[in-house]
Amino acid sequence: MRFSLRVWLTLGFVMALIGLFACVSAPRARPDIEAEAKAFTVPPGKAKLYVVRPSSFGLAVLYQVSIDGRIIGSLPAEAFLATVLPPGSHTVSLFNATSQENITLMCGPDKACFVRAGMRPTATSNRARLIEISEEEGRTLVRTNTMIETMSPP
Repeated sequence: MRFSLRVWLTLGFVMALIGLFACVSAPRARPDIEAEAKAFTVPPGKAKLYVVRPSSFGLAVLYQVSIDGRIIGSLPAEAFLATVLPPGSHTVSLFNATSQENITLMCGPDKACFVRAGMRPTATSNRARLIEISEEEGRTLVRTNTMIETMSPP
């Protein structure tokens, strides 16, 4: 059987897309852990930090998230991470091979803190961006995204 150049090019393009999108996955959290995170309960005397990346912009870009210098997980588009922390000041970093953004925020005891992760759209790069958001906006974004497995807290 003989294939035309057009068929080979189409097949190559499809395979490249599959390979590209297969590279940006991260393990989902178990359903019970995701349900607990979406209940927004905070252990007494602790703080809970949510890092949510709600946009599908930059779908092929996978970021790493660290808190106070320790990686807690990978963050693809349309997903969130959640972790329990001691109350106080914490530095959240979002990074990949070409970009890093840091934000320092104060998380009070018995409170949830929310950070929105995303990209600064530019013609030549995929610069990371972090913004502290309100609890109301954070809860809305968390409810509509998928939880990714979080490594042990810092």
